[in-house]
Amino acid sequence: MILIVHAFFPAVLTESMSGLLTLSVAVVLIGFSYFKTRQFYPIIPHAKQPLIIPKPIGVGLTINPNHPLGKVIWVLIILFLVGGLIPMIFK
Repeated sequence: MILIVHAFFPAVLTESMSGLLTLSVAVVLIGFSYFKTRQFYPIIPHAKQPLIIPKPIGVGLTINPNHPLGKVIWVLIILFLVGGLIPMIFK
């Protein structure tokens, strides 16, 4: 959607605004993905959780947010995206 608006109306959506919108949407989607994966794979008490699990929707693997290292990886991904947003916001 952002690319279509940028292609047909370049004066309306500048390059920095395009990047800001794209990263903002990515942060929101990663957050939703984290909570959806946690909801689909509940915590089982006293059971060892695997780090890599099948995706709840679609084909592939994802990082288990119930694993201690998995939580760290999810937080690092979100911090990386937010870190990319900060220079765009204050530019």
